[in-house]
Amino acid sequence: MKYRYELFCYSVIDLKAAQAHLNRMGASGWRLDRIWLETVARYVPADRPVSYCVDWCDARFDENDDYLQLCADAGWTFVAKQGYWNLYEAPAGTPPIQTDSALEYERFQKQVWKQMRWGAVLGGAGLLFLAWLLWLTAQEIPMDGNTLLLWMGMAPVGTVFFGLSAVMGLVGLARFFTQLAKWRRAARTGEPVPDPGRGERTAAKVFGSWNAFFWVGWIAILTHCLAKEGFEKVLFYAVVWLAIGLWFRKRPFPTAGQRREAKGCMIAAVWVLLYWLLLFPVARTWETPGPAIPSLLTDDPARVAAQSLGDADTLRYNVQETRGLLLNYTSWDETDGETDASLACCRSRWEALTDAAFRSMLRQTPGLAPAEEGEALWEMEEVWRADVVRTVYLLRTENGVAEATLFTVGPVEDALKTDVIRRMEHCLEE
Repeated sequence: MKYRYELFCYSVIDLKAAQAHLNRMGASGWRLDRIWLETVARYVPADRPVSYCVDWCDARFDENDDYLQLCADAGWTFVAKQGYWNLYEAPAGTPPIQTDSALEYERFQKQVWKQMRWGAVLGGAGLLFLAWLLWLTAQEIPMDGNTLLLWMGMAPVGTVFFGLSAVMGLVGLARFFTQLAKWRRAARTGEPVPDPGRGERTAAKVFGSWNAFFWVGWIAILTHCLAKEGFEKVLFYAVVWLAIGLWFRKRPFPTAGQRREAKGCMIAAVWVLLYWLLLFPVARTWETPGPAIPSLLTDDPARVAAQSLGDADTLRYNVQETRGLLLNYTSWDETDGETDASLACCRSRWEALTDAAFRSMLRQTPGLAPAEEGEALWEMEEVWRADVVRTVYLLRTENGVAEATLFTVGPVEDALKTDVIRRMEHCLEE
């Protein structure tokens, strides 16, 4: 086999686990060739067993030439830069670069804290978001459609990520203090930091893989949200990122961090364009579709206008639609010159979301009561000024909830009520 590929996803606190993994690969006849995007490692066959040393570095700058020469004189050759680490290779049995456990502990504190503070911020934000959701649930505060979608997760994957990021943030904090205690004990005793055991190595792989999955997932979500804004914005951001990447890349003396940022910007530009062209059309088909009707007041789509009533039967305006994997929220206002109407339709692929939408809409319109037809249909009628009657119908099915509001002079006629309810049912059909 010419090459061997694998994920190399170790968090900054798992320096010793990454080093132990590389040493096991070196002992089995594989040497590290390169690492792509700080995630995928490529190995090539080694003609002799090799050892590895993972040392701290400044992620934004190239390593000092004098230090690299000092390492080379000791038998250690620089292989790759991985975030806050430098990876060195030497023939098996070469003495380690750093043997002062007190100095290692000091550098561990300095470097790891740079990363953990951002993890703490993300974990805290996730916990605050979950606390807000619980508070909304406990208070039963009426929510409009967009707030409901945020609450239940218009992008459900994003909501799951918020929850998992909070949990994993706490797990990472606990692992940080565990590692800190281990490095502190080594510093006090003067002994080298012990290599991690099997359980610790497994935890390091799981936690590191989660971090990679977390960022890939969020990038996909944000890219999809950007693609919804239209090709013009996609192209604009792609051009901006490409220009920033070229600017960083073409500087006279770019640092390691700037070269990495340049590569990231250029990859982002290519990624959003490819996503728009290849993946976005497919991803849109996974989203929950909205209502299939164009109007509450007519059955003829050709007679629905969007700019002015003119010769059309109805004018539809203020159209808003938010689409997600499990939920679709669509609303609009319309008029036929005599009757004004509005629709708010929430279609879902999960009954729990339907229940939440139904309770939310029910709380937003006090006075609704079950109609004679049964609890699936709720209605309310109230007289406004100048004999204008406001009538609200709320229809709930397993597939979603539709709310229609009519403003008529006098009570709604039976024929109009029948047509509106029939069209609401059509809104929620599969």
